[in-house]
Formats: sequence, structure tokens, C-alpha cells
Amino acid sequence: MYKQASIPRNELLAWINDILCTNYIKLEDASNGAVACQIIDLIHPGTVPMKNLNFSASTPYECQKNYRILRKAFEKLSIPIDFDINILSKQGSKEGYEFLATLKSYYDANYKSGSYDPVARRSESKGAIKVTRADTYTPHTPRGTHAAPLFDSPTRIISARTTASPRKPYPPITPQHRATVPRDHMSPWRDGGGGGGGGSVPSLPSPELVKQNEAESLRQQCSWLQSQCHDLQEQLQELHKLHDYREMLLAEERVFYYNKLRNIEDLLQGIQVNRHLTDVENSILQILYSREGMEFLLKAIEENREESEGEQRVESMNSDDRVSDEIM
Repeated sequence: MYKQASIPRNELLAWINDILCTNYIKLEDASNGAVACQIIDLIHPGTVPMKNLNFSASTPYECQKNYRILRKAFEKLSIPIDFDINILSKQGSKEGYEFLATLKSYYDANYKSGSYDPVARRSESKGAIKVTRADTYTPHTPRGTHAAPLFDSPTRIISARTTASPRKPYPPITPQHRATVPRDHMSPWRDGGGGGGGGSVPSLPSPELVKQNEAESLRQQCSWLQSQCHDLQEQLQELHKLHDYREMLLAEERVFYYNKLRNIEDLLQGIQVNRHLTDVENSILQILYSREGMEFLLKAIEENREESEGEQRVESMNSDDRVSDEIM
């Protein structure tokens, strides 16, 4: 077993952001299982199916999927680190820190330097762009296009100092290329009035080139919006599944406890046929038949009944009016 490294929380978070090129601002955000999986993939390249990970996982249900993938990787590599999936999937502050600090200790003991691109490795993972550091992000260029690059330098999309957003960062408007005039040609009388070195002033870009750059920028924004819409639809489907699953569990739990109460009632009623019930048995029956605490439910039922009766009266009056109109 590996003991957790003695490292402050802020240094542990900085270490994660450094080796994985991420932009986490809280250690809890990095405790959803995806980061731990990529740390193992960094130490043992190619051992984790990165496309199955979800870096935007925030619910226990989503985090458990990541931790199950991590458990399989541990078993495959015979890593002697034990963890509880249910506890870690809740993204607790203390448990998440202890587990990631233990992985730091394992990293220090087993990592061998080599070429590894963390951004490229998680490019197929869900929610990868949300956690990727801005200076390592490169806008996607559609296949088959050979347009000139629209970004002369890496453009910051997410600031590491801002709060992490659950949505993808909005791509910036592409700056247009402007012709720059050399300092030697900025003034005809500079350096003795000779223009300083000769040559002609570069011409401004043509309107067609400006329109092409603007169109390319709009295409990139449209592609980004479509991918964001697709991700949000997938998250909505996951939430619907989770809601249906919880509703099913609640329904089964209600039936389970209702059957228990019915069995207790039948047992006491059977005893009551043969003899008088004791004080304890009578108290149990009183609890079963008590309506204390149901006032809100009874009131809701009464309001629903009155509303239904009112709708029926209105419908009956409308029907009588229609009959009268037909007679007239």
C-alpha cells in the first residue's frame, strides 16, 4: 500500500494542473474520478480507455462510472491502492484530497519520463475542453480546409482565475490581420528624410480576404455551438435517466414499507380475534391508524375534489347552454 504524500492542498492542485494541462481551481472539482484515471494513464500510457471518461461528471452517478474505469485499471496493473467508489463519488473534500495525495505518492515512485500529450489523450473524452487550460487549446479546423491560420498566437478562452463554468467557453471573435507599416516608413522625414531603408508600404488586405476570415470565424463559432448543444442534450438525457431511476427506487421503497405495515396490521388483527390486545399492541394499532401529520395531504385531496366538482359544474352549464341554443 502507498501512503498519501505530505503535500498541501494548493500544491496538490497546482501539480495536477501542471502535469495534465488543466484549469481546476478547486480540488473537489478534480475528484470526480476522471483526473485520477488520466494520472494512471500518464504513468502507464494507453492503459485507460480515455474516450469512456467524463471530465464534466458532477453527480455521484456520473462519478461512479469514472471510478469503475479506474478500478479496472488498478486491477489490470495490480496497483495496491484500495478505495471506496461510493465514498469518492460524493466528491468529499477530505476523501478526495487523501486519495489524490496517495496517487501523487504512487506517481513519484513509478513515473518514468517520456512523451505524453495530456490534451490529445483526453480529446475524445466527454467534457474535456471544459477542464483544458486555455494556452493549450487549439481551435478545431474542419477536414479538407486549407485556410490560413486565423490565430497568430494562442488565444485565452478560459481564465484560470475565474470560476470554472459548467458550459464550454465561448470562442472569441477572430481578430482580422492588419498590415503593419515598418518603423522606417512611418514618416518620410525620419532618419534624414530618406525613408530609412527604402521599400514600399504593404497594402491593406482586400475586402474578399476580410470576408473570408469573418466567414471562417463564424463557421468555427457555429461548430462550437453545435457541439455544446449536443453535450447539453446528452447531459439532459443522463439527468432524465437518473430521475427515472430514483423514482423507481422510491416507488419500490414505498411498496416495501407499505407491505411491512400491512403485515403488522394483519398480525395484530389476527391476535385480536383470539384475545384482547395488550397495551403495547393497542399502541401499535393506534400508530398504524393515526392520521397525524396528514393534514396537508387531506387538504390537497379536498382541494382537488372541489376543483374537479367545479369543472364538472362548468361543463354541465356549458352543455345546457348549447342545448338551449339548439332549441332556439
